[in-house]
Amino acid sequence: MMLTSVLNITEAKLHHRYGLKQLIFTKGTIIVEDRAYFDFDLMLQRIKAEILFVTLIKTNTVYQAIKELELLECSDQDILKDEIISLTVYKAVDVSINNEFLLIVHGYKED
Repeated sequence: MMLTSVLNITEAKLHHRYGLKQLIFTKGTIIVEDRAYFDFDLMLQRIKAEILFVTLIKTNTVYQAIKELELLECSDQDILKDEIISLTVYKAVDVSINNEFLLIVHGYKED
């Protein structure tokens, strides 16, 4: 079992994503967060520091599929597709994260 080792609490006036920019994580740290942290500068900083992260992608994010990965036969039925992508939206190009390959997992959740 893994326990949370960092909890970020900010005043309501400050978006909590901004409090994370001052934190330093060690190489190999795994960060799981929601869509509010989808920030290209922050993601590139984590990639360069060799920090793993999982986040929800914003619905208007433009990307190019590089390669679709084969799903294992015993894989979760709610996973529809795994792809290697590059971000192509202009904000991603501005910070040069468009040169990084990312994994996107397309899933299905019944409401």
